[in-house]
Amino acid sequence: MTSGQRQSGPGGLDVLFRAPVERAGNTFVPASDGQRLYADVDRRIEAFDLQTGARLWSYQRPPGGPSALVVRGGRVMFAGDSAVAVDAATGREIWRRELDSYAGFTESDGDADAFYTGTEQRSIYAFRATDGALLWRRQLGADWPHGGIVRGITVSGDTVYAVLEHNTGINAYIGTGDVFALDRHTGAIHWTYRNGDGTRLSIFQSAGRVAGGLLLLSANWDNEFLALNRASGTEAWRVRGGLTFSGPQEAPEHRRGVAYVGSHDQHALALDLATGRELWKTRVQAGVNWLGVCGSRLLVGASGLHVLDLASGRVLGHGYGSESNEVLGTDFVVVGNRAYVFGIGHLYGFECPT
Repeated sequence: MTSGQRQSGPGGLDVLFRAPVERAGNTFVPASDGQRLYADVDRRIEAFDLQTGARLWSYQRPPGGPSALVVRGGRVMFAGDSAVAVDAATGREIWRRELDSYAGFTESDGDADAFYTGTEQRSIYAFRATDGALLWRRQLGADWPHGGIVRGITVSGDTVYAVLEHNTGINAYIGTGDVFALDRHTGAIHWTYRNGDGTRLSIFQSAGRVAGGLLLLSANWDNEFLALNRASGTEAWRVRGGLTFSGPQEAPEHRRGVAYVGSHDQHALALDLATGRELWKTRVQAGVNWLGVCGSRLLVGASGLHVLDLASGRVLGHGYGSESNEVLGTDFVVVGNRAYVFGIGHLYGFECPT
């Protein structure tokens, strides 16, 4: 289908486009600045038109895949074997900086001033966004005998929240999830938080998500969802999903006082943001990997697309799964009341009811 030829999708969605993308099944970390959609497609950073899905430019990135694209101030920034910034309008490389080790397992973040990333050596880097000049660098967990890795960076206000996977046993079979709150300007540590006692796999594998005064996190292997007080690092609430199933690949989503989570026990949940109290719980057809809040719908990536009513959790529709030989392989990118996601061979654009 082409732009202007809308079709009805599951759960009341309008299908804006279904654009063929070569090697779309090898797509990772889509992101948007509201002007274009960007993604790592088979080792190239590519930009797409939000109205039609047409490819606008393509940039052959350096070795080492980014686990996040950060789009700020007209720049697309990412890190793998090195930290890189390209022009968001053209794909022209602006700067490239070396790192002490691989950063492709880290969800990087940034703001108008700087790009923040972390490496396998647990170093947190802050690079000036305009020219890549090093602003500061801090190594965390230098005394951890079995090492660890930076999994995610979230910047908000004057604080950078670094989420680390801390290995407490050989071969990383057990570990804790450690969070450090750092000063955005200097890298000084304000507080630390540790999830688990090191005797089981109680790790975080994704960045936290800021929701007002809270930092939302998913303890993936414990299938637990928790909120930390951003000012103190103390735990505000914790909710456990299915006991024998791992959790999702991202931190909880949220909107208007409600947090949304899902796990591989085939359920999506809505939680009161202030207390963690369960508001609704809905069974879907497969384990949940991705969630997106779009208009009045919750989009659930679980062996296809499940469309739920945001207020009640009622399943309104399902599609783009085995019945169409499709697999949706990326997180949803939501821009206003529109959502974008990559499948095996296509980029999809949806418009959600408000």
